[in-house]
Amino acid sequence: SSKVRRDIGINTAQKNLVLIVAGDSNTSGTGPTRYTPSNASVIDNFNVYDGADYACADPLLGCALGGVGDGGNYGGRLADLLINNGIFARVILVPLGIGGSNVGHWVAGGMFYNKIPAAMARLAERGITPATAGVTFALIYMTGANDHGITALDYSTGYAQVVNKAKN
Repeated sequence: SSKVRRDIGINTAQKNLVLIVAGDSNTSGTGPTRYTPSNASVIDNFNVYDGADYACADPLLGCALGGVGDGGNYGGRLADLLINNGIFARVILVPLGIGGSNVGHWVAGGMFYNKIPAAMARLAERGITPATAGVTFALIYMTGANDHGITALDYSTGYAQVVNKAKN
């Protein structure tokens, strides 16, 4: 990658957010334009594939578009808002979205079932866990656009399974 690698070290004296973003193309970068955060020095892109941390700029490492959009991801924009409003001092984005995926891909037996736990394990290898002082973990999980013919009950059951897998 041509992106700039960074030190993932955590300053436990400040409020840090690890924001895992998983799901379909809406989470992987289908925006019309690419974005570089205005708070670029404190917004990171953690890449699940190599376990390294990079400066955040679109297209984000760790997600796949599936042939749609130009790589504009809302993650950097959201991170800027969280920092500009004083909610967090640093945001580490962990993009995992896969264009064209549906809830069935993310539940037990699905091809992406272990993607969130793999990201959590990679972060733990770097000493970052939900128990790390000064760190808050959050998950944005979004599918639905590709869940044709599935009942609301099956979708909500699958959604709950994805969230529970991320928690454990």
